[in-house]
Amino acid sequence: MRILVLILIFLIPITPVFSKNKSDTKKEKKILEKSLLYPGWGQIIEKEYVKGIGFVLAETTLILSAIVMNNKSNDYYDKYKIAENVDDVIFYRQKTEEFDKKRNILILSAAFVWVVNLVDIYIHVKKKRRRLKLSFEKRNEEYFCINFTYSF
Repeated sequence: MRILVLILIFLIPITPVFSKNKSDTKKEKKILEKSLLYPGWGQIIEKEYVKGIGFVLAETTLILSAIVMNNKSNDYYDKYKIAENVDDVIFYRQKTEEFDKKRNILILSAAFVWVVNLVDIYIHVKKKRRRLKLSFEKRNEEYFCINFTYSF
């Protein structure tokens, strides 16, 4: 967990910058920082509500589940420490290890969701600043246009 916090602290200052315009850069940096702090926040700001809510729900569910598993593990560990019967000692120790493994898997899953979120928002912001844009327009019933736009 400490490593994850250190990574967060070091990644905030080196958030990628995609444009030379300072106001755009600040906005993009804020979007990336918000997604860095909590998955889905940047997507919600960018009006990608389905993705954003999906990331928020996934991350929240995984974190809360990890906390529940940790509490169950601690309960079984407390019972293990005061158990007097050998069979109880073995049972409580196995349950403690079982819930520890589940907690660790949930924490890794939450980290995976966090990384996928960052990749998604990075790609979204990068696509938004594309230099070459292609658009299709239908004018009247007879004409169909393809527009190419290149920004410097």
